[in-house]
Amino acid sequence: SQNVIGVIEPGKKIRKTVIFTSHHDSGFISPLFKDRNHGIFFIKTGIVFSFFAGLSIILNMAFFLFPRYSYFQPVLFIFLLSYFILFTFISFRIKDWKKFSPGANDNLSAVALILSIAEKIKKLKLKNTMVLFVSFGCEEISAVGSQKYVGKHYNEIKDAVCINFDAIGSGSYFGFMDIERIGLVRYDEKLKKDFKRCIVQNKGKIAKGKVRLFGITDGGSFARKNIKAVSILGVDENNLIPFWHQENDTADKIKAENIEILTNACL
Repeated sequence: SQNVIGVIEPGKKIRKTVIFTSHHDSGFISPLFKDRNHGIFFIKTGIVFSFFAGLSIILNMAFFLFPRYSYFQPVLFIFLLSYFILFTFISFRIKDWKKFSPGANDNLSAVALILSIAEKIKKLKLKNTMVLFVSFGCEEISAVGSQKYVGKHYNEIKDAVCINFDAIGSGSYFGFMDIERIGLVRYDEKLKKDFKRCIVQNKGKIAKGKVRLFGITDGGSFARKNIKAVSILGVDENNLIPFWHQENDTADKIKAENIEILTNACL
């Protein structure tokens, strides 16, 4: 795949750089998440078994030092076996490796959005602000496209602001990523607060609570390098992304008002 980059340069000296981002690849179908609550239950259960599996490894190492307590090993073996069976089941159910989602919401809706923003901003003839529009490839396989982009252009964009959009077309609310990769990546709180205000001023609704997402977004590639960034997603009343990695993620599910609200908020 490849990244697609557009640039609107200012009329005078560059004093600020703003980057609007999306991704244009779509993910594999995930049968496990047709019923999202059951899918989330399996993931959470797997995390619990992962904990016991890790604990058992530590304890089994201890048994070499303290053989008298080795009668605990059958119990730990059962935990390990249960963990293996559960995740073997999940690994076969979590994706259909032969089918891709149509990807209208995740994430062609965001591609349409940044094109909409570009069309409006081009007419403004900004004096000192350079605006970049980047649609990344390979987001669905650990945000490879955005990681490559940030690595290659870091010195040019280290003082920029990144506004990343993911699956914004079908939800009734807009949610913001707080952290990614178990807390190792944190987004800029002030930027998040400012952009929420812009959305509300343009009649958008902000989701209450955290976005329920298992994965990462392209915005994390910027935040990981301490570049100011936010990642915005469209979610339903349960803070879930509608039609996520499903066969019914089609163009008829897209709400034009979502793109209009976010375009105006960006302006």
